[in-house]
Amino acid sequence: MNKRLEQLLKKKEELNAQIQQLKAQQASSERKKDTRRKVLLGALVMQAMKSDETYKKSVMKQLDEFLTREGDRLLFDLPPLASYPSPDESGKNQKTK
Repeated sequence: MNKRLEQLLKKKEELNAQIQQLKAQQASSERKKDTRRKVLLGALVMQAMKSDETYKKSVMKQLDEFLTREGDRLLFDLPPLASYPSPDESGKNQKTK
């Protein structure tokens, strides 16, 4: 390769690295903004729940339907989801002798 081509390829690699770095910074910034929006919205909802029992019941019902992870449910003092036995455990697929 000639020297000019090598210089251009090196410059291209440097520019690609800069582009990737800027994209990563933008993605990080957007994640931080999204997290902040969620925190503020959560604070608003929690404040409204304190002053309006009907609203609180509505939100808790929605959370009960929305949250599936046990740890998340515990944060809101929701009971664990009912676990359903597999067909083998319920006896439907067991052979009788």
